[in-house]
Amino acid sequence: MADTRQAVVESASVALGLRLTRPWLWDRLDDRVRERVAQWLLPALGPSPSTTTGGSSASPSPASSATPGSRPTAPPPRSTAPSPASRTGTSATAGTATATTAPSTTTTPGPCTSTPCSTPTCPATARSSTGTAPAARPPRRPRPPLRRERRPRPVRALPDLPLRRSRRPWLGALTSHTPLAPGATRRLASGTLRYFLDRGATDGRGLLTLGWHGPYPPLVQEYSGPGSPYWASKGFLGLLLPAGHPAWTDPEEPLPAERADTVRAVAPAGLLVQTTAADGLVRLHNHGSNHVHSRAGGADDPSYARQAYSTRTGPTTGTAPADNHFALLDAAGRATARGPAVPAGTGPGWAASLHVPRPGVRILSATLAHGDAELRAHLVLGAPEGTPVRQTGWATTPDGPLARLHPVHGHPPRDPATALPVGETLQGPDGRVLALYGTTRGPAALFAALASLTAAPGPAPSPTSRAYGSTATPST
Repeated sequence: MADTRQAVVESASVALGLRLTRPWLWDRLDDRVRERVAQWLLPALGPSPSTTTGGSSASPSPASSATPGSRPTAPPPRSTAPSPASRTGTSATAGTATATTAPSTTTTPGPCTSTPCSTPTCPATARSSTGTAPAARPPRRPRPPLRRERRPRPVRALPDLPLRRSRRPWLGALTSHTPLAPGATRRLASGTLRYFLDRGATDGRGLLTLGWHGPYPPLVQEYSGPGSPYWASKGFLGLLLPAGHPAWTDPEEPLPAERADTVRAVAPAGLLVQTTAADGLVRLHNHGSNHVHSRAGGADDPSYARQAYSTRTGPTTGTAPADNHFALLDAAGRATARGPAVPAGTGPGWAASLHVPRPGVRILSATLAHGDAELRAHLVLGAPEGTPVRQTGWATTPDGPLARLHPVHGHPPRDPATALPVGETLQGPDGRVLALYGTTRGPAALFAALASLTAAPGPAPSPTSRAYGSTATPST
């Protein structure tokens, strides 16, 4: 446990599972087995590895770990004093119904801002199950999020198009802190479940696999194991709600992203969320939320370092050109990695960040979004005169949405985007990504491109732009 930081994260889930299933599992184990489990969990009660995937939720709180304790037959205490780790995460994240519901509480401390997958779940669920949080019977009108500095609107992928970086839809209902109506919560959860079942996410035995729509090795991280897919169990937290809860009895209703186009910044995480109601696409523009292992000069993790993600595209993996990436190119055409991206600001419809692709070179990047369009701008500072650059767009498949990429400034205006093959992505085989090229001029060189992604029917792309997707194919 002490040597594997990810094991500390997962211990919280183990302890919580034992707590919630005590009559069926823990109470039926003999004392010797319970003592071994307790000894395995004890190191996790030390300092929290706050820069790991789980961040502030990595260590089990006393409430969740008391059941498998040194006195196996004693009832677990209803402690109101959380551990140092959960003290920083429980109150801040219990009201986070979606990845963007509580904009001031979505990141963990550390050299890079990380948006952890388990942060909202374990501490808040443990508090709910032990009586240290409000009972899971919310009033008919949802209670507001815990943080009151703003009135955030929930923005998340439509239920049939989950975003890889999205969070657990049931947590807000379970803790009685959610901006979503009960019917919207269930629509979010049931649609997500339907999406994966309809696309063969389980194998012939009905078990989840290490992948997305079935096995997909490029998705597997270095610490993933056979049990890793069952982090998906967090998606079933709604089963802890009583049968008469409004989340089960109210009719399902449309989500905010189904009613209108939205663009919303999540300032502390450096994220910009863009949704379009006509096609249900959600795009997440990433200006600061990096993997904790990202470093200048190191290889990028495609799950964390891309400038943008969506519910219907990429990311590319392996040796394929990185999608949604602005890079300097060397003499052999190799692209620089992004590395850590430091948030540089957010505002209405925009977000910006700064990264260092090479020693002595800085790139200030910004995204301005409206409707289904994005203006991507990059100011390259300190690069030698004539340094080649490349801007890539969305990685789409032939049956996926339509992606466009058009030069605005810095890229030769008469050169259409080039379609690069990228192989298989999460969305399927035969992926392509559009790319624009250019060269630096002077110590400060500005490059701008207009990108778009849509699955809505519409007019054919303009003759001066380049598109790839289900409704257009690249010229040769």
